[in-house]
Formats: sequence, C-alpha cells, structure tokens
Amino acid sequence: MDYGVYASAERYLRLFRQFDPITEVLAGKLRLMESMGFDLGQGFIFGFSYGGHVAVEASKRVGVRRLEAIDICDIAGPAFDFRRAHIDHRSAAKNVQCVHTSRDKGSRHTTTCHQNWKMGTCGWFQTAAADPPKGSHGLCPYFYLSAFTNDFLAVPKPMGCMARKLATHWPSGFKMGYNEHRKWKVQGELFALTTKEYPYTSNATEMNALDFFPMLASESEQTEMDIDFFVETTKKP
Repeated sequence: MDYGVYASAERYLRLFRQFDPITEVLAGKLRLMESMGFDLGQGFIFGFSYGGHVAVEASKRVGVRRLEAIDICDIAGPAFDFRRAHIDHRSAAKNVQCVHTSRDKGSRHTTTCHQNWKMGTCGWFQTAAADPPKGSHGLCPYFYLSAFTNDFLAVPKPMGCMARKLATHWPSGFKMGYNEHRKWKVQGELFALTTKEYPYTSNATEMNALDFFPMLASESEQTEMDIDFFVETTKKP
C-alpha cells in the first residue's frame, strides 16, 4: 500500500485521521483474496511503523487469528499510543512478532505481541542510527531484511534494560525475523544486539553477550556508549 504522499512528518496527523479508511482497503483486499480461493490460514503480512497498525487492525477485521503470521517493524507510537490504554495485537494472527528499535517514533507498548524483540540498546536506539530515513526508527526494516541472511540471536536481558514480560526461555540459536520457525515455542520480551555497520548484527552467542554489553551511559541517544568494540569481541570465529 502506498500512502507516502501523507507520510511526511508535517502530514502525519492527516495520515493518522485516515487510518480507518486505509485499514479498510487492506481488509477488503484480504476478503477479496479469500473469496477467490486464497487460504488466509497461510497468509503473512509485514508492516512497518504506521503500516504495522494497519496490518494488525485489517487482519482483526477479517477475523480473530485467521492469518498465519504478522511481522511488525517498530510499530508507530505517536498518536496511536494515546488512543487506547491497552493494546493487544496477538489476536490479529496465529503469531505476531514485533521488533522495536526506537523510543521516539516507536510505540511505548512493547509487550503487545507474541514475541517482542528489543533491538540494540533496549529497543530505544541503535548505534547505526543516522539522519532520517535511517534513524533508529527507520533502521528497523533494514535489520529485518538483513535477518534473512544474518542471524540476530536472542541474548540475555542486558544490564540497564527493563522488561515487564521477559521471555523465560528460548531454543538455542533462536533469532529475530521471518526465518525463525520455532516462534510458537517462545513468548515475551527478547533482546538482540545490533552494530553500527551492515549486516547490523554481531552474531553474538547467548553465553557471552551479557558479559560484553555495556551499561547504559544515559537515556539520551547523544550520550549513548559505543558498543562496537564489545560486539566485535563476541563474533563467532
């Protein structure tokens, strides 16, 4: 779906006001596909930012958990976070995976999906962040695409990060992205390291990632500690 003409920062509120009709376009497309013989039970949708909300809401409109899976990249927070006190995306599909990369543009609701990945520094910001469109928010789709050929492995919760519904266990080698086929075994908040350069992952092992992840210097992106050295030392030989 292309609604880019409304997607600039100065037009964001206008885009937000069009959420229901835009969502209904996608819901109508799903109904049409089903009427033509498509099995929604094998359907998959990816959504980024505002599109993440469109994906889950449209899927709910065609039925509870009818789609196989939805993956969401840094679902938008501005305007949406204040519309509802409680948000739960899990009824939109049999599995909903959320990837969080920013605190300013991403949602503050970080426990709304089956798997809730917090990338980089607590899901708040990324060392690779630059000017838009590749800020911490815009990097999420780049991480997701990189995950098709590079592993963003789950690591223990880094010191200084918060978690309300932490995943208590995960299989060895469990990773963020479309290619992880054991999602049904894991629910809760998960953490993965990111790096400054492509492929944006250190391939850190589960055992040593916690030892090398630095404590947060502060909550501001400007004073964030550079973790390049730490993640380089955790690379697999």
